[in-house]
Amino acid sequence: GQKTIKRLSQYFGFSGDENYQKVKEQHRQYIRKWESFLIEENIDVILSPVNGLPGYLHESSLDLGSAGTYTIIHNVTGFPAGVLPVGTIKKDDISPRKNTIEKSIRTARKIELKSEGLPVAIQIAAAPWREDQVLKIMDVLNRY
Repeated sequence: GQKTIKRLSQYFGFSGDENYQKVKEQHRQYIRKWESFLIEENIDVILSPVNGLPGYLHESSLDLGSAGTYTIIHNVTGFPAGVLPVGTIKKDDISPRKNTIEKSIRTARKIELKSEGLPVAIQIAAAPWREDQVLKIMDVLNRY
């Protein structure tokens, strides 16, 4: 774990134990800021899409860049989160993008055109150690 993180961190401009410790401290500060924000704004849970697109086609994720940005924040902070399916995509829901030379948009367009019947899901996230809130909201939403 730690050796791998240390090795990978050099690709982001960091190397050596001193920089590794600096990045770890910045990470802790980032988590504290998020936690403080949730408390100050009286936010119990965050509801968001899981992804910017329906389920990916095989071998398409490399072409999509930041389509998964809704989940990344919880991976970085380690805050609890759950995913709940809330429906499926119907033919009338599909609004295909215009064709373009940009690879990520072409890939998104291809996915959307083949998305009928795929599940739509939401993500529920909460502050650290508040899995109970995530599960409570998931239970309430699951009843509908």
